[in-house]
Amino acid sequence: SILSNHLAGFNPDVGKAASKLVKASIDIQKSVADTFLATAVKFHYVFNLRDIGNIFEGLLRARPEFFTTPLPMIRLWLHECERVFADRMITEADLQKYGEIMESVSKKWFDGENQEKLLARPNMFTTFMYPGPGEDDRPYTQSGDSAKLRETVEQKLTEYNEVNAVMDLVLFDMAVEHVCRTCRTIDRPRGNALLVGVGGSGKQSLARLASFICQMDVYQITVTSSYGVNEFKEDLLSLFQRAAVKGQPTSFILVDSQIVNERFLVFLNDFLASGNIPDIFQNDMKDEFRNAMRNEAKQAGVQDTPENLWDFFIDKARK
Repeated sequence: SILSNHLAGFNPDVGKAASKLVKASIDIQKSVADTFLATAVKFHYVFNLRDIGNIFEGLLRARPEFFTTPLPMIRLWLHECERVFADRMITEADLQKYGEIMESVSKKWFDGENQEKLLARPNMFTTFMYPGPGEDDRPYTQSGDSAKLRETVEQKLTEYNEVNAVMDLVLFDMAVEHVCRTCRTIDRPRGNALLVGVGGSGKQSLARLASFICQMDVYQITVTSSYGVNEFKEDLLSLFQRAAVKGQPTSFILVDSQIVNERFLVFLNDFLASGNIPDIFQNDMKDEFRNAMRNEAKQAGVQDTPENLWDFFIDKARK
Protein backbone atom coordinates (compact mmCIF):
# COMPACT_ATOMS: atom_id res chain seq x y z
CA SER A 1 0.00 0.00 0.00
CA ILE A 2 0.98 3.68 -0.20
CA LEU A 3 1.33 3.78 3.57
CA SER A 4 3.54 0.66 3.63
CA ASN A 5 5.92 2.27 1.14
CA HIS A 6 6.03 5.46 3.21
CA LEU A 7 6.79 3.54 6.40
CA ALA A 8 9.47 1.36 4.78
CA GLY A 9 12.22 3.62 6.17
CA PHE A 10 10.75 3.66 9.68
CA ASN A 11 11.42 1.34 12.62
CA PRO A 12 10.24 -2.16 11.52
CA ASP A 13 7.67 -2.24 14.33
CA VAL A 14 6.10 0.96 12.94
CA GLY A 15 6.10 -0.47 9.42
CA LYS A 16 4.23 -3.57 10.62
CA ALA A 17 1.36 -1.35 11.78
CA ALA A 18 0.62 -0.18 8.21
CA SER A 19 -1.83 -2.95 7.30
CA LYS A 20 -3.75 -2.51 10.57
CA LEU A 21 -3.95 1.26 10.04
CA VAL A 22 -5.40 0.70 6.56
CA LYS A 23 -8.00 -1.80 7.79
CA ALA A 24 -8.87 0.35 10.81
CA SER A 25 -9.38 3.38 8.54
CA ILE A 26 -11.81 1.45 6.35
CA ASP A 27 -13.58 0.20 9.47
CA ILE A 28 -13.99 3.64 11.08
CA GLN A 29 -15.14 5.23 7.82
CA LYS A 30 -17.82 2.59 7.28
CA SER A 31 -19.01 2.81 10.89
CA VAL A 32 -19.23 6.61 10.78
CA ALA A 33 -21.01 6.62 7.41
CA ASP A 34 -23.55 4.05 8.64
CA THR A 35 -24.15 5.80 11.98
CA PHE A 36 -24.23 9.50 11.10
CA LEU A 37 -26.71 10.15 8.31
CA ALA A 38 -27.35 13.49 6.65
CA THR A 39 -30.51 15.36 7.66
CA ALA A 40 -31.92 18.82 6.97
CA VAL A 41 -30.00 20.15 9.98
CA LYS A 42 -26.93 17.94 9.55
CA PHE A 43 -26.72 18.30 5.78
CA HIS A 44 -22.91 18.21 5.88
CA TYR A 45 -22.83 14.71 7.37
CA VAL A 46 -21.68 13.23 4.07
CA PHE A 47 -18.92 10.66 4.54
CA ASN A 48 -17.24 8.89 1.63
CA LEU A 49 -13.93 7.42 0.45
CA ARG A 50 -12.43 10.91 0.19
CA ASP A 51 -12.34 10.90 3.99
CA ILE A 52 -9.92 7.96 3.96
CA GLY A 53 -7.71 9.93 1.57
CA ASN A 54 -7.71 12.85 3.99
CA ILE A 55 -6.70 10.55 6.86
CA PHE A 56 -3.78 9.14 4.89
CA GLU A 57 -2.69 12.58 3.76
CA GLY A 58 -2.01 13.27 7.43
CA LEU A 59 -0.32 9.90 8.05
CA LEU A 60 2.05 10.49 5.14
CA ARG A 61 3.39 13.59 6.89
CA ALA A 62 5.03 11.40 9.55
CA ARG A 63 8.85 11.30 9.69
CA PRO A 64 11.00 8.42 10.99
CA GLU A 65 12.85 10.48 13.60
CA PHE A 66 9.61 11.46 15.36
CA PHE A 67 7.75 8.14 15.04
CA THR A 68 10.09 5.51 16.42
CA THR A 69 7.43 3.21 17.92
CA PRO A 70 3.90 2.20 16.85
CA LEU A 71 2.23 4.21 19.68
CA PRO A 72 2.78 7.75 18.28
CA MET A 73 1.92 6.50 14.78
CA ILE A 74 -1.41 5.11 15.98
CA ARG A 75 -2.06 8.30 17.95
CA LEU A 76 -1.45 10.25 14.74
CA TRP A 77 -4.04 8.05 13.06
CA LEU A 78 -6.50 8.74 15.89
CA HIS A 79 -5.84 12.47 15.53
CA GLU A 80 -6.41 12.48 11.77
CA CYS A 81 -9.64 10.49 12.17
CA GLU A 82 -10.84 12.98 14.75
CA ARG A 83 -10.06 15.91 12.47
CA VAL A 84 -11.74 14.30 9.46
CA PHE A 85 -14.84 12.94 11.22
CA ALA A 86 -15.35 14.40 14.72
CA ASP A 87 -14.73 18.02 13.69
CA ARG A 88 -17.89 17.85 11.58
CA MET A 89 -20.08 16.79 14.50
CA ILE A 90 -22.41 19.49 15.81
CA THR A 91 -23.91 17.94 18.97
CA GLU A 92 -22.43 16.52 22.15
CA ALA A 93 -24.41 13.32 21.61
CA ASP A 94 -22.81 12.81 18.19
CA LEU A 95 -19.34 13.47 19.57
CA GLN A 96 -19.94 10.97 22.36
CA LYS A 97 -21.18 8.38 19.87
CA TYR A 98 -18.14 8.96 17.67
CA GLY A 99 -15.88 8.50 20.71
CA GLU A 100 -17.53 5.13 21.41
CA ILE A 101 -17.03 4.04 17.80
CA MET A 102 -13.39 5.11 17.82
CA GLU A 103 -12.70 3.35 21.11
CA SER A 104 -14.26 0.16 19.75
CA VAL A 105 -12.25 0.26 16.52
CA SER A 106 -9.06 1.06 18.44
CA LYS A 107 -9.51 -1.96 20.73
CA LYS A 108 -10.32 -4.18 17.75
CA TRP A 109 -7.21 -3.38 15.71
CA PHE A 110 -4.68 -2.21 18.28
CA ASP A 111 -5.43 -4.40 21.28
CA GLY A 112 -1.71 -4.98 21.81
CA GLU A 113 -1.17 -1.32 22.70
CA ASN A 114 -1.86 0.33 26.04
CA GLN A 115 -5.33 1.77 25.41
CA GLU A 116 -4.99 4.34 28.19
CA LYS A 117 -1.86 5.79 26.60
CA LEU A 118 -3.36 5.45 23.12
CA LEU A 119 -6.49 7.46 23.94
CA ALA A 120 -4.82 9.96 26.32
CA ARG A 121 -5.66 13.66 26.01
CA PRO A 122 -4.67 16.01 24.58
CA ASN A 123 -3.87 14.41 21.24
CA MET A 124 -2.88 17.23 18.87
CA PHE A 125 -0.33 17.21 16.06
CA THR A 126 1.11 20.44 14.68
CA THR A 127 3.91 21.76 12.49
CA PHE A 128 4.95 24.61 14.77
CA MET A 129 6.14 22.88 17.93
CA TYR A 130 9.57 21.90 16.64
CA PRO A 131 11.77 23.70 14.07
CA GLY A 132 12.54 21.94 10.82
CA PRO A 133 15.47 22.15 8.40
CA GLY A 134 13.69 25.07 6.70
CA GLU A 135 10.66 27.31 7.16
CA ASP A 136 8.82 25.35 4.45
CA ASP A 137 9.91 21.99 5.85
CA ARG A 138 8.60 21.74 9.42
CA PRO A 139 7.91 18.33 10.96
CA TYR A 140 4.36 17.26 11.78
CA THR A 141 4.71 16.18 15.40
CA GLN A 142 2.77 15.56 18.58
CA SER A 143 2.28 18.75 20.58
CA GLY A 144 2.96 17.33 24.03
CA ASP A 145 0.94 18.35 27.07
CA SER A 146 -1.61 21.20 27.21
CA ALA A 147 0.68 23.57 29.12
CA LYS A 148 3.50 23.27 26.59
CA LEU A 149 1.13 23.72 23.65
CA ARG A 150 -0.54 26.77 25.22
CA GLU A 151 2.85 28.31 26.00
CA THR A 152 3.93 27.91 22.37
CA VAL A 153 0.72 29.42 20.97
CA GLU A 154 0.90 32.32 23.46
CA GLN A 155 4.46 32.99 22.28
CA LYS A 156 3.19 33.06 18.68
CA LEU A 157 0.46 35.50 19.73
CA THR A 158 3.09 37.77 21.31
CA GLU A 159 5.10 37.68 18.08
CA TYR A 160 1.94 38.49 16.10
CA ASN A 161 1.12 41.48 18.31
CA GLU A 162 4.63 42.89 17.81
CA VAL A 163 4.08 43.36 14.06
CA ASN A 164 0.29 43.67 13.74
CA ALA A 165 -2.65 45.37 15.42
CA VAL A 166 -2.78 43.93 18.93
CA MET A 167 -5.22 41.06 19.54
CA ASP A 168 -5.99 40.71 23.25
CA LEU A 169 -6.92 37.02 23.33
CA VAL A 170 -7.40 34.64 26.23
CA LEU A 171 -6.00 31.36 24.94
CA PHE A 172 -7.88 28.73 26.94
CA ASP A 173 -7.52 25.07 25.93
CA MET A 174 -10.36 25.01 23.41
CA ALA A 175 -9.09 28.18 21.69
CA VAL A 176 -5.60 26.66 21.42
CA GLU A 177 -7.09 23.51 19.90
CA HIS A 178 -9.02 25.60 17.37
CA VAL A 179 -5.77 27.30 16.34
CA CYS A 180 -4.13 23.89 15.88
CA ARG A 181 -7.06 22.62 13.80
CA THR A 182 -6.98 25.68 11.56
CA CYS A 183 -3.20 25.45 11.15
CA ARG A 184 -3.48 21.80 10.14
CA THR A 185 -6.02 22.71 7.46
CA ILE A 186 -4.45 25.77 5.86
CA ASP A 187 -0.89 24.46 6.14
CA ARG A 188 -1.69 21.90 3.44
CA PRO A 189 -1.93 22.70 -0.28
CA ARG A 190 -5.47 23.82 -1.20
CA GLY A 191 -6.44 23.81 2.47
CA ASN A 192 -9.71 25.55 3.28
CA ALA A 193 -12.12 25.54 6.21
CA LEU A 194 -15.58 26.77 7.11
CA LEU A 195 -15.48 28.08 10.69
CA VAL A 196 -18.91 27.95 12.32
CA GLY A 197 -19.85 29.64 15.58
CA VAL A 198 -21.79 32.48 17.18
CA GLY A 199 -20.73 36.02 16.38
CA GLY A 200 -17.90 37.39 18.50
CA SER A 201 -16.60 33.97 19.55
CA GLY A 202 -13.15 34.66 18.08
CA LYS A 203 -13.22 32.72 14.81
CA GLN A 204 -11.66 35.52 12.79
CA SER A 205 -9.00 36.35 15.39
CA LEU A 206 -7.95 32.72 15.76
CA ALA A 207 -7.87 32.37 11.96
CA ARG A 208 -5.55 35.37 11.79
CA LEU A 209 -3.29 33.87 14.45
CA ALA A 210 -3.25 30.50 12.66
CA SER A 211 -2.35 32.24 9.39
CA PHE A 212 0.52 34.05 11.12
CA ILE A 213 1.78 30.79 12.63
CA CYS A 214 1.73 29.23 9.13
CA GLN A 215 3.63 32.30 7.88
CA MET A 216 0.87 33.46 5.57
CA ASP A 217 -0.23 36.97 4.71
CA VAL A 218 -3.88 37.61 5.57
CA TYR A 219 -6.00 38.97 2.74
CA GLN A 220 -9.47 40.39 3.38
CA ILE A 221 -11.89 42.47 1.37
CA THR A 222 -13.15 45.85 2.58
CA VAL A 223 -16.89 46.14 2.07
CA THR A 224 -18.39 49.61 1.54
CA SER A 225 -21.88 50.74 0.66
CA SER A 226 -20.99 50.60 -3.04
CA TYR A 227 -19.12 47.30 -2.90
CA GLY A 228 -20.51 44.79 -5.38
CA VAL A 229 -19.69 41.99 -7.80
CA ASN A 230 -17.21 44.00 -9.88
CA GLU A 231 -15.24 45.04 -6.81
CA PHE A 232 -15.20 41.43 -5.58
CA LYS A 233 -13.83 40.31 -8.95
CA GLU A 234 -11.04 42.87 -8.68
CA ASP A 235 -10.19 41.64 -5.19
CA LEU A 236 -10.07 38.04 -6.40
CA LEU A 237 -7.74 39.03 -9.24
CA SER A 238 -5.51 40.75 -6.70
CA LEU A 239 -5.57 37.56 -4.62
CA PHE A 240 -4.45 35.50 -7.63
CA GLN A 241 -1.71 38.05 -8.32
CA ARG A 242 -0.33 37.77 -4.80
CA ALA A 243 -0.56 34.00 -4.49
CA ALA A 244 0.55 32.85 -7.95
CA VAL A 245 2.58 35.61 -9.61
CA LYS A 246 4.30 37.01 -6.50
CA GLY A 247 4.39 33.65 -4.74
CA GLN A 248 3.24 35.02 -1.38
CA PRO A 249 1.63 32.39 0.89
CA THR A 250 -1.77 33.96 1.48
CA SER A 251 -4.74 33.22 3.71
CA PHE A 252 -8.03 34.60 2.37
CA ILE A 253 -10.44 35.23 5.25
CA LEU A 254 -14.05 35.98 4.32
CA VAL A 255 -16.75 36.48 6.95
CA ASP A 256 -20.48 36.03 6.38
CA SER A 257 -21.27 39.75 6.77
CA GLN A 258 -19.00 40.49 3.78
CA ILE A 259 -21.09 38.36 1.42
CA VAL A 260 -23.36 41.20 0.30
CA ASN A 261 -24.26 39.49 -2.98
CA GLU A 262 -25.07 35.80 -3.42
CA ARG A 263 -22.98 35.72 -6.60
CA PHE A 264 -19.91 35.92 -4.35
CA LEU A 265 -20.69 32.33 -3.35
CA VAL A 266 -20.68 31.23 -7.00
CA PHE A 267 -17.16 32.61 -7.41
CA LEU A 268 -16.03 30.98 -4.16
CA ASN A 269 -17.50 27.64 -5.21
CA ASP A 270 -15.62 27.77 -8.53
CA PHE A 271 -12.43 28.73 -6.73
CA LEU A 272 -12.65 25.87 -4.24
CA ALA A 273 -13.77 23.30 -6.82
CA SER A 274 -11.25 23.94 -9.61
CA GLY A 275 -9.43 27.22 -8.96
CA ASN A 276 -10.63 28.52 -12.30
CA ILE A 277 -13.25 31.29 -12.08
CA PRO A 278 -14.49 31.85 -15.66
CA ASP A 279 -16.30 35.12 -14.94
CA ILE A 280 -13.23 37.04 -13.78
CA PHE A 281 -10.52 36.08 -16.28
CA GLN A 282 -10.69 37.93 -19.60
CA ASN A 283 -8.44 36.79 -22.44
CA ASP A 284 -5.98 39.68 -22.07
CA MET A 285 -5.78 39.02 -18.33
CA LYS A 286 -5.08 35.34 -18.98
CA ASP A 287 -2.24 36.26 -21.36
CA GLU A 288 -0.77 38.57 -18.75
CA PHE A 289 -0.77 35.83 -16.11
CA ARG A 290 0.63 33.25 -18.55
CA ASN A 291 3.53 35.54 -19.44
CA ALA A 292 4.24 36.18 -15.76
CA MET A 293 4.47 32.43 -15.10
CA ARG A 294 6.43 31.44 -18.22
CA ASN A 295 9.96 31.43 -16.74
CA GLU A 296 8.92 29.64 -13.56
CA ALA A 297 6.97 27.05 -15.55
CA LYS A 298 9.96 26.47 -17.80
CA GLN A 299 12.18 25.85 -14.78
CA ALA A 300 9.60 23.33 -13.52
CA GLY A 301 9.80 21.46 -16.83
CA VAL A 302 6.35 22.49 -18.05
CA GLN A 303 5.93 22.58 -21.81
CA ASP A 304 5.31 26.11 -23.07
CA THR A 305 1.75 26.00 -24.34
CA PRO A 306 -1.12 28.35 -23.39
CA GLU A 307 -3.06 25.49 -21.74
CA ASN A 308 -0.07 24.25 -19.73
CA LEU A 309 0.87 27.73 -18.57
CA TRP A 310 -2.67 28.43 -17.46
CA ASP A 311 -2.92 25.13 -15.57
CA PHE A 312 0.43 25.89 -13.91
CA PHE A 313 -0.83 29.33 -12.85
CA ILE A 314 -4.09 27.96 -11.41
CA ASP A 315 -2.33 25.12 -9.61
CA LYS A 316 0.16 27.45 -7.98
CA ALA A 317 -2.57 29.86 -6.92
CA ARG A 318 -4.57 27.07 -5.25
CA LYS A 319 -1.55 25.79 -3.34
